[in-house]
Amino acid sequence: MAKAAHEGHKMVMMESVVYLDGEKLRRLRLERGLSQRELADKAAMSQSTIVLLERRGRSERFHPSTVRKLSGALGVDAAELLKD
Repeated sequence: MAKAAHEGHKMVMMESVVYLDGEKLRRLRLERGLSQRELADKAAMSQSTIVLLERRGRSERFHPSTVRKLSGALGVDAAELLKD
């Protein structure tokens, strides 16, 4: 969901996004012995989404709810999936 911020007399729309670290996602998934399909099922996402998230590496922006779903499925704090 976008948030509005006031800047002088203008209203600027700001998106709520976070930077997900796909390399961390892959490492945590593998440490837990999960396939991409298993993680996708646990996070209520498609396997193709997991593939894309892992492939895109460190620079992709995602909605915080995506990170919450993944962190819940992996049993980690959401901060562990974010780019340093």
